Amino acid sequence: MKITITAAGGKAFVLADDASGATVQDGFCPKQTRILQSQPLFRGSYKANLARFNLENRLQFTVERVFATVEAALNFMASHPDQVPVAGTLTLYNRSSTGQASRSLGNAVMVSVECVEHVGVSCKFQYTVAGNGAWQ
Repeated sequence: MKITITAAGGKAFVLADDASGATVQDGFCPKQTRILQSQPLFRGSYKANLARFNLENRLQFTVERVFATVEAALNFMASHPDQVPVAGTLTLYNRSSTGQASRSLGNAVMVSVECVEHVGVSCKFQYTVAGNGAWQ
């Protein structure tokens, strides 16, 4: 699987790519929330729940990277959060023996970039992305 975020400048920043050793380990759980308005009814038995159609898609996933030395891992961990774009178009691409899938989420905002594990020459980063609108 390959996951990129493209900022306003048009250059894709790679968050995960199985071909380069930055593999999606776990998580990868899309979640959508919607705005709901509860409206009390005058002399009614029940209140009305109205959909306001303000959708927010959230995606969280963890990526593991392995480096040649401990120093390379530490250097990456120290600088990586500052290099990840704050907002852009998130693109997911996966190709396997059964086919391929490609999806984009416009107006994606990087909510958090967190190093959740560091052992020797490997580290795991967890990314949380929020975007409004539908997956394309």
